[in-house]
Amino acid sequence: MWQVAVVVCAGWVASLCLHEFGHAIVAYWGGDKSVKEKGYLTLNPLKYTEPGVSLILPLFFLLIGGIALPGGAVYIDRAQLRHRWWHSAVSAAGPFANIILLLLLAIPFQLGWTVGRDDWLGYSVAFLVLLEIFVVLINLLPIPPLDGYGIISPWLPPHLQRQFNKFGKYGIWVLIGLLWFVEPFNRLLWDCTFAISNSLSVPPIAALMGGELFRKNSMILVIGLVGIMWLFGNKERRWYDKGNSWMGVKRYQRALNCYNKALEIKPDYYEAVLAKAWVLSQTERTAEALEAYDKAIQLQGNRPVAWYQKGALLAEQHRDTEAIEAYDRAVELQPNWGVAWFCRGIVLMKSERYEDAIASFEKARKYDSKTEQTAYAWYYQGSSLAGLKKYEKAIEAYDRAIQLQPNTEIFWLFRGDALSSLNRHEERLASYEEALCLKPDNHLIWVRKGDALCQLQRHEESLAAYDRAIELQPNFPLASARRGIALMELQRYDDAIATYNYALQIEPDDPDTWYNKACCYAQQEEVYSAIESLQQAIDFNPKKFRNAARTDSDFDEIREHPLFQKLIPSRSDRT
Repeated sequence: MWQVAVVVCAGWVASLCLHEFGHAIVAYWGGDKSVKEKGYLTLNPLKYTEPGVSLILPLFFLLIGGIALPGGAVYIDRAQLRHRWWHSAVSAAGPFANIILLLLLAIPFQLGWTVGRDDWLGYSVAFLVLLEIFVVLINLLPIPPLDGYGIISPWLPPHLQRQFNKFGKYGIWVLIGLLWFVEPFNRLLWDCTFAISNSLSVPPIAALMGGELFRKNSMILVIGLVGIMWLFGNKERRWYDKGNSWMGVKRYQRALNCYNKALEIKPDYYEAVLAKAWVLSQTERTAEALEAYDKAIQLQGNRPVAWYQKGALLAEQHRDTEAIEAYDRAVELQPNWGVAWFCRGIVLMKSERYEDAIASFEKARKYDSKTEQTAYAWYYQGSSLAGLKKYEKAIEAYDRAIQLQPNTEIFWLFRGDALSSLNRHEERLASYEEALCLKPDNHLIWVRKGDALCQLQRHEESLAAYDRAIELQPNFPLASARRGIALMELQRYDDAIATYNYALQIEPDDPDTWYNKACCYAQQEEVYSAIESLQQAIDFNPKKFRNAARTDSDFDEIREHPLFQKLIPSRSDRT
């Protein structure tokens, strides 16, 4: 009964097209307008990115007696989706389309269709229903990269998302292993499939008979379909997909070769130009990457992705003005793109345009509700407010970031710095302690803790903090310089001088360390050493250090010495 093979193949191709169309149309509604330009809003199987994997490979599995595992075919630009609800909806749309189809196929059976001995059509439809049920159950499993995982992924904590995403490329092999080697798992899925089939009045025995007839009569048909797909398939897209595969494993040169092959066939292939630009940026071929982005913009300047990626590359090159212009164009084309607003805000903050940066971070939070990005938007807004010396509001922003993501040490660190500017040193110290609980091996936090303890006159404890910082990062001159200040407060001038000498070995051009070293020598009345060190500081910044030395009590013991008066003339002498 070759007719069974025809009906099953046609039905399976139609169901996969509906599945991918479901993903694409919901992504379009959710903000990813690129799916329309990519040609995904269609039921034409030749328009999908990889018909061989998505359509033919599942049929081949059926042919050898296995299971028609679903294959992915459309690339969704999830960065353009407006909300994590849309992320979940896009993933759910494919299985939902399959559910609608299997319910429609089951209607004749619910109306009393009884499959007779020679009813090849009944066997075919029953087998299709069984396949659809099984594939829906498989697809809803929470295993990356299946749709079940895609539904729950946006709601998982960011660190779990990162771990599962790394696992994603192995997920399909885990699934195959479960189906082939874990009999209880396989049996459970089939028991659920048969139970649902019975509840829909589709007799499982008819479905199994349809499967047997399909396998006996479908070899020639499947081979013919493979030939048709190859003959009429999109050759440039095959090169593009191959490039994406190489890019996924970071084999950038091979990916670039594939994209170039695609562009030889179709020079105005926007997606290939854009992908080529990204690969070039990853291999630090910046000029070529920017040229490719410009070509992509020339081809389709109304699509924001090329503008966004160009802005990111320009920002990496510290070409901040051009980067802001690119981001401006991206958010002009897609005003609800939270990630673009976020990146725009960071560049504005680096350019000290703090008011504009704050407005950009507010837009980022409005349009993107992902916990991690929202938390960082608050954090960078806090940094912008600190740049405006609005420390109370900066602390409020850091607190909002901490509420969303309390296990990020940098939020606590910068909160402590803002508290320092308000002389709230006890709270500042507590904030640094929280940061150290999260990241005990961060030398910079130990230095900040030492600074807070110094302000609280707890100098022995501050020494211990600076010592820990030096232990973690011996070549960090700031830790040694601050340790010297603590030793000075304890009047341990020899130890302080030794510490300053160590710091100057690492960074000999630090005028503050030379000045503090001069103060130590002055306290010990070692005039020549004090003058020599003070001269070093003055050489870097004459006005600053001469003015400081005139009023600094550390120099009182040598102030009347002729060498000091020659180096630091009084204001009356200068007039």
